[in-house]
Amino acid sequence: MLAKPQLSPSEWHLLTLLQHWPDALGAKPSELARRQRVTAANVTHQLRNLESQQLITRVLDDSDRRVVLVKLTPSGEQKLTQVRDAFVHHYEQFITHLGAAEADHFIRLLTHAADFLEQELEKQEPSSC
Repeated sequence: MLAKPQLSPSEWHLLTLLQHWPDALGAKPSELARRQRVTAANVTHQLRNLESQQLITRVLDDSDRRVVLVKLTPSGEQKLTQVRDAFVHHYEQFITHLGAAEADHFIRLLTHAADFLEQELEKQEPSSC
């Protein structure tokens, strides 16, 4: 039986976005919402929860004090690593359980599904994400 995830999928996605955010100063909440294809209210709720766990921090943009930027904290980096390691461990167990032939088939199906979804997203918003 799998252990309860330590982060919701949406929280994990948001933290992963922040970890790979191109601007070291942080991300605007509106950009995080756009990247996740969710509402600003949804991101605000996620950020409040992650901030209460000290996984992210909000800072004022030095160039425009009206703008709030979100950054991953060291604790956020650590939590993300822990969750990712646990996921990889469970995934490896699953692949071992399937056996070589079924694992190859499963991976081909996942790749096919990911390719399809990526094409569909490109049709919707070719210039985003």
